[in-house]
Amino acid sequence: MSALLESLQTAFSESVLSKTALDQAIAIGLPNPRSEQWKYTSLRALSARRFAAPSTLLLTLDDATKAAIAAIPSPRVILVNGVFDAANSDRSNLPDGLAIQTSASNDADDQSRFINAKDIFAKLNAAIARQ
Repeated sequence: MSALLESLQTAFSESVLSKTALDQAIAIGLPNPRSEQWKYTSLRALSARRFAAPSTLLLTLDDATKAAIAAIPSPRVILVNGVFDAANSDRSNLPDGLAIQTSASNDADDQSRFINAKDIFAKLNAAIARQ
């Protein structure tokens, strides 16, 4: 197993969805030059890297920042350290047919799309995404 996948396995297994997606990604392994779609792209440097889980400490927004954000017309989606900030986001006035929600608010069928993706990088994305 590559250092990348090994470090992800250690750091990111917060939920059943993350664990399932990560286990599947590890079973597939990173693409190599024998994979037709990856034959001209070396992932050797990436596979040797180690990653750590981000700290759970989130930045808090000061009043001036909150006021500046509130001045942004809707719709707006605010992420703080990669985590959806519902208090400062405004999902009103979205075009018809468009919905923005966190993966945790999705039903089981929607969540299964993340782990049933065929591409290893889609699975890794699902594994490290915060729910």
